[in-house]
Amino acid sequence: MKSRKNNSAVVMRFELGNYLRSRSFLISTLITCIVIALALSFPRLMDLFQGKAGPKKNIYIVNLSDLPASADDAVDKMSKYKLINATPELLDKSGEILAKPVTEGIFVIDSERSFRWYTERRKYAEYPEESLSKVYGKKLLYTRLLLSGSSEDFAESVVAEPDIEIIEQASLSGKSMQQTQATTYGLVMLLYVCLLSYGQMTAVSVASEKGNRAMELLITSTDARSLINGKVFGTGLAGLLQLCIFGLVYFIFFFLNRGAFEQLGLLDSVQMPPTTFGMAIIIFVICYLSFAYIYSALGSLVSRSEDINQVVSPLSLIFIAMVAATILATFTPDPAWVKILSFVPLIGPLLLFVRFSMLSLPAWEFLVPMLIHCLAVVGISRLAVSIYRRGTLHYGKAPQIKDILQLLRQKENTAENAK
Repeated sequence: MKSRKNNSAVVMRFELGNYLRSRSFLISTLITCIVIALALSFPRLMDLFQGKAGPKKNIYIVNLSDLPASADDAVDKMSKYKLINATPELLDKSGEILAKPVTEGIFVIDSERSFRWYTERRKYAEYPEESLSKVYGKKLLYTRLLLSGSSEDFAESVVAEPDIEIIEQASLSGKSMQQTQATTYGLVMLLYVCLLSYGQMTAVSVASEKGNRAMELLITSTDARSLINGKVFGTGLAGLLQLCIFGLVYFIFFFLNRGAFEQLGLLDSVQMPPTTFGMAIIIFVICYLSFAYIYSALGSLVSRSEDINQVVSPLSLIFIAMVAATILATFTPDPAWVKILSFVPLIGPLLLFVRFSMLSLPAWEFLVPMLIHCLAVVGISRLAVSIYRRGTLHYGKAPQIKDILQLLRQKENTAENAK
């Protein structure tokens, strides 16, 4: 019998061409690039909007203590607001005053250790009362000490905040958490979204071809391994191209806004070493190949693209476990459970990426899990080809796990044995 042709490259170019011509692919790439550009341009955008800000909101200062204190004492620390001295009688009209949109609140000084804050509604992440309590607490305590006969040097030493300098010696404790945590977390989320979306797109592509019976023609002229490899690598190249575009946009806008991040003291939090991005590409390839082969095999078992969610739902549990473990690892990358799970296929590659990005790993802790994950890709691909070969001509309701195991036990058809 005539052997089937190995047309992996043809199928791969066809799949890649479909993505590059797809309007949704181009639009999603453009939108993500815009989001990255806006995120990295945020400091400059904030300066632009602050320059056109409206009038400052009022904060009324009411001093009920026996020590002198006025709005002038906190002007330098509260430049975003207009501080106004007020008498105790203002509290009788507090409800009427706080309802005005130009009023942020009323700060009442009872003593150097007791304050009150009246506000219409406390805003998330904006707590001016905390800054005011620190300013007036120090000022009134300083005055109290002077009145009690203490020297100025002693009073200043009491109210002064202790200095602390944080020094991370990477040669001893690994890479700086400040330099790696934000970028590692962002890359992990980007990789997760890419893996999930491209895996499902591969499964839908396989299932949709079955739905219009195109697979019956392809399976008779092309080897099943060529079909699944072409689809997986074609989609993977599209994803890899998209990641490279995202990386290029990131580095361009990072260097354009480098000065703004330096002024805010955030430079270490947003810079991405080239080795980290290179490792992200390698991990994406490993993770993508593993999940794409699984998605393709499962996609071949359904007759309609609408049934994809039913057969791939067990994979969602793996994704949830993978993402949950990886997010925890970005905060504490060195516990034993992170090291152990980094050796486990499917779940481990992203954890290995976190450990590589944030710690200085011994060579064996990097090379051994990489070898395991590469071997796992080979094993998963062979298993996926077996399922794909038997499932391409399977029609009817979506199979259960027991049906898939039974399908794998079946002998290959005569055409495959004659190949």
